[in-house]
Amino acid sequence: LDPRTGRPADHTAAATVIADDATTANALATALCVLGAEGLKLAESLGAVALVIDADRTEHRSAAFANYELPVGQDKKDEKKPDDK
Repeated sequence: LDPRTGRPADHTAAATVIADDATTANALATALCVLGAEGLKLAESLGAVALVIDADRTEHRSAAFANYELPVGQDKKDEKKPDDK
């Protein structure tokens, strides 16, 4: 529920937060589900990085979130280990 309106917060589909501890990440992810992209500055001010996906699938990232993403088309199974031939 959006405490500002008392109505369901249905404008955000998902929020992902990377923080120093799980409690902070969980609290921020919950807040971002209500605040949407407006909350990215809050996450950054607390030293966290975040991704918010709106109900229409628009993605919003904090400035440093890209540091945690793999380039498109690359995933861990494609990475070669040093002992691979």
